Amino acid sequence: MFLARRLCYVGAVDTCQPETPAMRTTLVAAWLTLAGLSCAPGAAAAQVTFHVRDRVATDEVAELTTLYIDGQMIRSFSLDEHDRDTTITVTVPADGAHEYGLCGHIVIREPDGTTRTQAIDVTGTLGEVADRDFEAVASDDFTRFYLVDTTPDRPPVQITPRHAHACAPATS
Repeated sequence: MFLARRLCYVGAVDTCQPETPAMRTTLVAAWLTLAGLSCAPGAAAAQVTFHVRDRVATDEVAELTTLYIDGQMIRSFSLDEHDRDTTITVTVPADGAHEYGLCGHIVIREPDGTTRTQAIDVTGTLGEVADRDFEAVASDDFTRFYLVDTTPDRPPVQITPRHAHACAPATS
């Protein structure tokens, strides 16, 4: 129910017109849009969040990694002896699977005390991500990197890592 039954425009010349059904529809659409309740299908897609955690392993000296979701850079982070752990909160559309990418490099201390640098270069697909916790892990002597679902009290979601050279090499 509208408080005024006449629609008035203020400008160079003030005018008032009787409310018509077309004006009423326009006003309702305007109010809904302002309230964030647009009637257009798909106009306000549902969003969900999930978390990606990364920690420094005992053999790691340092790590520089960039997280991508659906081709968009989410965040770059650096881990070392001072900053040993980070958790990133990601918000994405609720529908469908999401592609992830981890790009960067890691410095590993070898048993003899020397260090080596290993590239981080992995992409993959995450199934249902809503309210999930993922952790970045390495295996095979830091040559394989991927995300695992560590969400407590829920069966793990399907994750399909692909170790195809997706990250552009650094140039100087």
